[in-house]
Formats: sequence, C-alpha cells, structure tokens
Amino acid sequence: MRKLVWRFFISLSLVFVCAGAIASTCQSSGYHSQVQVKRVIDATTIQLVSGQHVRLIGVKLPTTQGKANDKQARQVAEQSNLLLKQTLATAPEIKLVLDKNLLDHNNHMLAHVFLPSDQNVQQLLLQQGAVQLDIQQPNTMFWRCYYQAQLDALNQHTGLWAFKAFQAQPAEQAKASQQANQNWSGKVVRVFQHKQATWLVINDWFYVEVPDKVKTRHFRQTNFKSLIGQQVIINSPVHYKNRRWQGLLAEPWQLIN
Repeated sequence: MRKLVWRFFISLSLVFVCAGAIASTCQSSGYHSQVQVKRVIDATTIQLVSGQHVRLIGVKLPTTQGKANDKQARQVAEQSNLLLKQTLATAPEIKLVLDKNLLDHNNHMLAHVFLPSDQNVQQLLLQQGAVQLDIQQPNTMFWRCYYQAQLDALNQHTGLWAFKAFQAQPAEQAKASQQANQNWSGKVVRVFQHKQATWLVINDWFYVEVPDKVKTRHFRQTNFKSLIGQQVIINSPVHYKNRRWQGLLAEPWQLIN
C-alpha cells in the first residue's frame, strides 16, 4: 500500500523543476520573518529552532469519512509528512507570512510558508494532493491560490485524490447529519429563490442554500441558473430540515465547478 500511495506523489526533483512556473500565482510582496526549521511534526505543522510551532494556514491532513478508511488516511498522511520533510530538508531558512489571526487554539503560530525560492509551501502540497484545503476565516490571504492548487490536483487525480476514499461522495448519499464539511458531487437539476436565499438542487436530493447576503458578498458575478445541467462539487456539512437533506454555501471556496 505504501508503494501504491507514493506512486501518486510527484518526485521531489520534478517539484523543484516546476517551482518557478507555479510560484508566480501565489507570491507575497514581503515576508514577516525568516526562520530555521528544527523538525517537521506532520504535513501541516513544523517546529522552528526557536521552539515555536508553526501551523500552515489553509491546509489540513488528509481525512476520510468512516473508520473503514482510517488506515488509508494514516498511510497517505505519512507520505505527506515525508514529502514536507524532503521539501524543507534543503532549505536553510524558510520565510513566513502572517495573516489576520496569529495563533491557533494550541498557541501555534499560524503562517503561510515560503521556500527560499519564494515557492509557497501550501500551494506545493495542495498541488501534489498531499493535504486538503481548509480555509478558515479570517486567514484568507491566499485562498484563491490554494483553491486553484487543490482543484488542479483533484482534476488530475493527483496524490490523495487518486483514492476513492478521499473523492467527493454522490450527493444522494447525504443521508445523515454531520457537522464536518465533506465534498458532495452531482448535477445541478434545479435552481430557485426562496426566503432570501438561492437554492441549488443537486441530483434531485441535496438542497444547498446560498443566503442572499452570501451571494452579494461572494457570488455577485455567479449566474447560478447557468449551473443547471452541470456537475459540481459542494463542500458542506449536512442537516435535515423541512423533509430535505440540506447544505449551506457560506464561502466561495465551498463551490467547485
């Protein structure tokens, strides 16, 4: 299984060859600090020589739904961890860009991480399918870049996206309430307006609400009617209300089409 997982990660030599071509989409005009890495905790957390832990903004370790897939998630996470170790091994120093929230609930510094070449590390990991997108307000500085990086990996079935356990589930399988966001896929069969919200009906089963205030803030240029007949992926929790399984779009990165 380990060999199978690793086959889907691009070799490090290819990563560095391609770095210059992809870095331009996710560059920073300046950096808050240059630091040295002591060790990699996992694919989303590193420890600096100073002892400070740094949590990478915008990404999370690969997770799946259901205990049956836990083993596969752990194996992919191990390979993601190794990839980050190898990526940082040749970097004498890394650069940090801070966002609006500076610390997480564990008192870890939150940062966007860059290599000496100015390659954004989160972007690199997402493009390789080594981590999953996890944008949390208000730290959204590079969300468009990270969104596109994961979309590229998803469309090319790169890394974790090559495995069924991580892929979007058919919308009609949304049959149990859950607080965690999950990717649901299907065809938009209907779009209608009701009670200050636009509703997308996916596979004639999953009703996704887009409140008017969210539409005004994030989807002003989106013609939801034009999505009818198209395949989309919705990243949303699920709840049951008014005899319907429902989801909610609150942020632009929750809609993939």
